[in-house]
Amino acid sequence: MPQPLLATKLFIPSPARSLVVRARLLDRLDDSLDPAARLTLVSAPPGFGKTTLLGAWAGSFREAKSQEPCRIAWLSLDEGDNDPVLFWAYLIAALQTQAEGIGAQALTWLHAPQSPDLKAAVAVLVNDLAQIPGCFVLILDDYHVIRLSSIHDSLSFLIERMPPQFHVVVMTRADPPLPLALLRGRGQLLEIRLPELRFSDDEAYSYLSQSAANALSQSDAARLNAKAEGWAAGLQMAGASLRGQANVEAFITSFSGNSRYILDYLIEEVLNRQTPAVQDFLLATSILDRLSGPLCDSLLAAPETEVGEIGAAMSSGEMLRQLEDSNLFIAALDDQRYWYRYHRLFADLLTKRLSQIAPARVGVLHSRASRWYEENGFADRAVEHAFKAQDYSRAARLVEALADDLWKQGEHTRLLKWLQELTDEQIRAQLPLAIFKAGLLVLKGNLREAELCLDQADEDLPVAPLDGALLDRLIGRAATVRALIAESRADGAGILHYAHLALEKLSPSLDAVWRIMALVALGHQELTQGHFPACKQHLFLAVEIGRSAGCFFLLLDTMTKLVLALWLAGRLKEAADVCQEGLQLIDQNGLDRIPATSMLYLAWGFILFESRRSEEAKHFILRGLDLSRVGDNVISLAWAYHELAIVLTTQGDVAAAEAANREAYQLTQKYELPSWLTCSIAGQKAFQLIDSGRLAEAEQFLQSRDIRLDGLMAHPHQVEYEALAYLLEARGELAAAADLLERLIDTARADRQESWVITYQTRLCLVWQSLGDKARALEVLDAALSLAEPEGTLEIFVGKGEPMARLLYDAAKQGTHADFARRLLAMFPMAATPLPTAPAAQQREHALIEPLSDREIETIRLVAAGLSNKEIAQRLHISVRTVKFHMTNIYGKLGVDSRTQALARARLLGLILDA
Repeated sequence: MPQPLLATKLFIPSPARSLVVRARLLDRLDDSLDPAARLTLVSAPPGFGKTTLLGAWAGSFREAKSQEPCRIAWLSLDEGDNDPVLFWAYLIAALQTQAEGIGAQALTWLHAPQSPDLKAAVAVLVNDLAQIPGCFVLILDDYHVIRLSSIHDSLSFLIERMPPQFHVVVMTRADPPLPLALLRGRGQLLEIRLPELRFSDDEAYSYLSQSAANALSQSDAARLNAKAEGWAAGLQMAGASLRGQANVEAFITSFSGNSRYILDYLIEEVLNRQTPAVQDFLLATSILDRLSGPLCDSLLAAPETEVGEIGAAMSSGEMLRQLEDSNLFIAALDDQRYWYRYHRLFADLLTKRLSQIAPARVGVLHSRASRWYEENGFADRAVEHAFKAQDYSRAARLVEALADDLWKQGEHTRLLKWLQELTDEQIRAQLPLAIFKAGLLVLKGNLREAELCLDQADEDLPVAPLDGALLDRLIGRAATVRALIAESRADGAGILHYAHLALEKLSPSLDAVWRIMALVALGHQELTQGHFPACKQHLFLAVEIGRSAGCFFLLLDTMTKLVLALWLAGRLKEAADVCQEGLQLIDQNGLDRIPATSMLYLAWGFILFESRRSEEAKHFILRGLDLSRVGDNVISLAWAYHELAIVLTTQGDVAAAEAANREAYQLTQKYELPSWLTCSIAGQKAFQLIDSGRLAEAEQFLQSRDIRLDGLMAHPHQVEYEALAYLLEARGELAAAADLLERLIDTARADRQESWVITYQTRLCLVWQSLGDKARALEVLDAALSLAEPEGTLEIFVGKGEPMARLLYDAAKQGTHADFARRLLAMFPMAATPLPTAPAAQQREHALIEPLSDREIETIRLVAAGLSNKEIAQRLHISVRTVKFHMTNIYGKLGVDSRTQALARARLLGLILDA
C-alpha cells in the first residue's frame, strides 16, 4: 500500500493575528483567475511574506459569499518531495481536498510496478481537471526545494495542457526551470516579484504597530522599513526585538547592515530573550518540518537522553500555542491549531545553532522523531529521520519494510536514494535490500555493479537465518535480476537458466511483477531461438498476470512485445487481435492521450501497414510519434520514425522518408537502443542508399555494420541482410543475391520466423525472374503466397512494384493461388499489368479485400457520376457524415487512398460500368 501522506502539507496557513491586509497584492492575485493566465509566479528571497500573502488570498475565498466560490488547493513542499511519485501523489492529494476522487486513475499510473510514466499520469489528471466546472487554483509553496528535472518537466506538461478554468500558483525563492519565457510571450504568465512584495511604508507601519509593544511613529516605521528594504521577515524580527526596548531610537539607529548581519543580530536578540525552557523547546523541535504536541513531547520527554530537557510545567501543545500567541515565527497549519511549522528561515537558524552548541543532541532528537513516525504510521518519514540520526541499522530495517511496496509502485528513485545512503555492510545485514539494489542498478545500466551486489548476496544467502519460503523468494528475485542482465548482454543461455529458476522459486501471488519480467525475458529468448510455441505461452501468461494485477503500463508493454512475436512467427491475424484488445483497454480506461500507449499504437500501425492499409497505419504511427515525443520515450520515438520512413517510402515521398529515417538513425547513435530496433533502422538506411543509387556508400555502410556474405545471418540482423541481398541485385550480382536469399530463407525457416521467410521469398522470386528462370520464380512465389494468404499479408507483395505485378499475373494465369494473386493485383497502381481475364463476378468476389455492400456500391457509382458528398447524401437520404463513413469503408476494401484511385479500381473490377 502507498505510504500515508502528511495532511498538514495540504492545509492553507491560517492568517496571523497581526496580519497586514495588502490590498494591492490581493488585487494582483485576483488577476491570476483570468482564463488566459496559466501560471502565477510569486518569486522573491526568503522572508518577503509570500506564504502569508497567498494564505490570506486563499483564505478570502473561504469567506466568499458567492454560491460558487473558487476552489483553492494548497501544497507545502519540502526537501523530501524530490521524488516524482511522492510529489505527484501529494499534488493529487491537495486537489482531492477540493474535488473528491480527482486523480484516482493518475495515482494508479504513478504506483505502477515499473518506473512511472509521469507525463502519462499527468495527462490523465488533465482529463479529470477538464471535467470540473468553475475556478480551480493549485498553490505550490516553497517550490524552490524541488531539484529533479523530471518533476519540473512533468509540471510544465501540466501547465501547458491544463484546462482554462484551472490555474497554478508557484511560490519560490528563485525562478524555477519552467517554460516562463514561453508563457510570458503568450501573455499567460502573471508575475509578482521582489519589488512588489517589499513592504510599503504604510504597510510597515501597520504591521509594526500591531507586533511591537512600543508605540512607533510613522517616521520611525519608515526608517526601520528603509533599513530592512521592505523585508517582511526583518520587520517581523524587528517587531519582536522592539518589545521591552526602553530606547526605541537607539534600537532603530543600531538596526543597520545587510540582511545577513541583521538576521544574525535579531536571532541573538530574539532567542536570547526567551526563557531557558522556550529556548530549549525551539532548538530541539527545529529538526521537524511539522510540529504537533505529541510529536514534540516524544522529542523532549524521552528518558534515555542525557541532554537537557524542558520541564513539565506545560505540555508541548500548550507551548506551541504560547509561541503562536507571541508571534514567534510559528504558523498554525490547521484551524484546530494542532499542527504547526516554523518559519523556514527561523528553523534553519535554530538547527544551525543547535548543531553548534549541542551537536550530540541532534542525532538523539532525530532518533526519537524516527520512532514516533514509525509508531504513528509514517514509515517514510521514519526512514528520513533514521538517516539523519545516522542510525543506519534502523534505517536499513525500515527501508526493507518499505521496499516491496516502493518496488511495486514504481517509486524507484526514492528507494535507490535510500539504498545508496547505506554501506555494503549495512545492506548485507538486510539481504533483500541487496537484490533490490541490484535490480535498480540494472535499470540504470550499471550491470557490473549489479552483479557485484548479487555475487555478495549469493555468498550470504546460504548462511543467512531464513525460512524456506523467504529463501526461495530471494533466490527467485536474484535470478530475475540475473536474467535481466543476461538479456542486456544477449546471453541466451543465461536468460533461459535464470528465468526458469526465477519462475520456479517466485510466488505467483506475492511476486507478480518479478514473474512478468522473467516471463518477458524468457519469451524473447525463446523467440530468437525459433521456439515460438514456448514464446507465445510465456508472453500470454505475462499478459494475463499484468491484466489481473491491473498494471496498465506493464500490460501494454507486454502486449506490444507479444504483437511483434506473433508477427515474426507469421501470425498476422493473432497479432491484430492482440492489438485490438490493447486498443480496447486504452479506450475503456481513457488512456488515449497517455504517452505509455505509444508502443501499442505503433504496433497497430505496423500491423495495418502489413495489411496494406497504409493511410490508417500512418495515422496510428503519427499518433504514436506524438505521444513518444510527449513522453520522452526514446525507444518508441525511434521506432515511430522508422515505421514512418517505411510508410512514406511506400507512398513515394522519398524526401520525407529519408528525413524520418535520419531521425531514427541519429537516435541509435545517441542512445543504446534494443538491438532489433537498431538493426532494423540500419537496414532501412541501407535500403535508402541503394534506392538513391549510392551503391558504394551502401556497401561501405553495411561493412561497417559487419554485414557480409559469410556473416551470422540470424536475429536481429534480418533487415540488414535483406539489404545486402538487395545491394547484390542492384549491382547485377544476381546469382550471389539468390544464394544469399536461399540461405536466409533456410535460417528463418529453421527459426520459425515465417514473416521473414515470406520477405526473403518475395525478393528471391524477383531475382529468379531477372535471371530468366520464370519457373523457379513462380515456384518460390507459390511458397510465399501459401504462407501469406491465410494471414492476409499484403504489403510485402504490393510494395515490390511492377516486377511483382507481372509475376503475380503469370501466377494467376496458371492457377497458382489465383484468387489471392488477383486480390493482390487489384491493389497495384493502375500502371501495373491488369488482371488476367476472368468473369466479372469472379473478379469482384475474389479481388476485393472484403466485398462492398449494396449501399457502398451505390455510393461509388454516384461518385463516378460526378456527385459531391452533399449531393450523394441528398440522393440517398442519408447524412454527409454517413457518406464519408461509406467512402472510408470503400477505400479500405479497395485498398486505395483517394477517390481517383477508388474509381479506377472499381472500373477495373467491373463495379462501375461506364456508358
